[in-house]
Amino acid sequence: MEKHVEKMLSLGFRFNPSAEDLITFYLPRLIAGKPMKDTEKFICRADVYGSEPSDLAGKFAPVPRCEKGGRFFFTSCKRHKGSSTKKERTAGAGTWVRQNSKEVKNKAGVKVGETQNFRFKKDGSYTDWLMEEHHCCRQQAVAGDEEPVICRMYVSPRAPPDSAARQESAAFVQQQPAPQVSEPPCDKKKRDDVAEEAPAAA
Repeated sequence: MEKHVEKMLSLGFRFNPSAEDLITFYLPRLIAGKPMKDTEKFICRADVYGSEPSDLAGKFAPVPRCEKGGRFFFTSCKRHKGSSTKKERTAGAGTWVRQNSKEVKNKAGVKVGETQNFRFKKDGSYTDWLMEEHHCCRQQAVAGDEEPVICRMYVSPRAPPDSAARQESAAFVQQQPAPQVSEPPCDKKKRDDVAEEAPAAA
């Protein structure tokens, strides 16, 4: 499958879904446990609110040649107790602060979901990490206090070249499989010793 994806990328394939695509096509399939095989490599499963963006950037590669760059995650956001709308946005030692939200409508003009935009804040200061959180209107998308969403995390296009977020985003290191260690060949002298010590056949 990875070779198939690499071939598509070499032919100019772009994984650059719109908000409507994410909400009406990809998110329902992920919720149902039936992700698209050709693109599941681009939407990773991770606890976005259990890690800071720098930690996620070190574990997951950005999507190649995607507009805005960045990474896509299938995750769940939790509601605060006693609130049906307010959700927790704490991530590590920082917090995702909501900037604005926008209704997402299909071609018929019917609302199908919502996109909320966030900026990561840590130690009292805003960073250059931004995130889009895509919500589905379907009732089955909500399970108890958790709501499955697709998040798109990326570095602000306005971030300066020496921005800490840019450096963190570029820090991903492809995990290489551990090399297989083969046993060294048995020494000829030892083989002869074993042969001499072998008991004679009865």
